[in-house]
Amino acid sequence: MGMSFGRYVAYRLVNAVIILFLAVLLMSALFTKLATIQLTSQVDEEVQMWVRGYTQQHHQQPTQEMIEKYREARIKYYRLDQPYWKRMWMYTIDTFFFRWGGNSFVKVFGTTDIVSQIKTALARTVLLFTTSQIFIILIGLSLGLKSAPPPRKPA
Repeated sequence: MGMSFGRYVAYRLVNAVIILFLAVLLMSALFTKLATIQLTSQVDEEVQMWVRGYTQQHHQQPTQEMIEKYREARIKYYRLDQPYWKRMWMYTIDTFFFRWGGNSFVKVFGTTDIVSQIKTALARTVLLFTTSQIFIILIGLSLGLKSAPPPRKPA
């Protein structure tokens, strides 16, 4: 005996959520590795900029202890002090619940705000998808009407 329609739908939804979660987990694992590389170089750049600014403002080089303290603060800010698996898990959970952070590193559509970027891209995607579907329906209907046999005359 087969399962009821409600159980079938529930089964399919649970499977879809599991597959989605595993896909997000895999993407987070890859993203975490790339983000670690990018954030490490960004921390180095920020430390160099801080040293230059400190030198200009105080007319002397900061001590090595001050530089290391600033570097550690930046590493903690970007969560690079936490283990890889923990950062990957945080990225997965944040992505799964649509918490993408505040700003991106690169300006897209004239802004670095991630939510604004997604809204702009989503609106354009819906417009493109809707327009293409209208063309597909029109072309499909016209080809279907053209290829259909002519109606038979009643005898």
